Amino acid sequence: MPKYPINTPELQQGNTPLLLAFMRGQAPLCKVLVKNGACLGAENKDGVTIFNYKLATNQLLLKLLDQLPQESPWATSELCQECGTKFTITMRKHHCRHCGRILCSKCSNNDIPILKFNINKPVRVCCVCFEVLQMGSD
Repeated sequence: MPKYPINTPELQQGNTPLLLAFMRGQAPLCKVLVKNGACLGAENKDGVTIFNYKLATNQLLLKLLDQLPQESPWATSELCQECGTKFTITMRKHHCRHCGRILCSKCSNNDIPILKFNINKPVRVCCVCFEVLQMGSD
């Protein structure tokens, strides 16, 4: 299969293919994109990601995180993708080692091994991924 630029945003709103599929509730397409390395924390021009876009339930997001086959590409942002805190010299950026979102220390203060990625020592993860890794999405 050719390598498509699945993390390249479209020009008008800056939506990635994963964000568009997620907004439309297209679970099978989301799963294929995630399996092939889509960045889960990619933001559009309005700061919308699959983590802060509201669907009727969080079921699709939790399923995608539970079935994530490898560490997601790291997101980029000047703000914490959970609480919106601006990063500065003293407010450092951290990445969730599971979903790849960029977060402040308060929003990524959980440590857990990610056995499905063969990471046996505890690593920094966000609250959402911590919950999924501890209990699964069901």
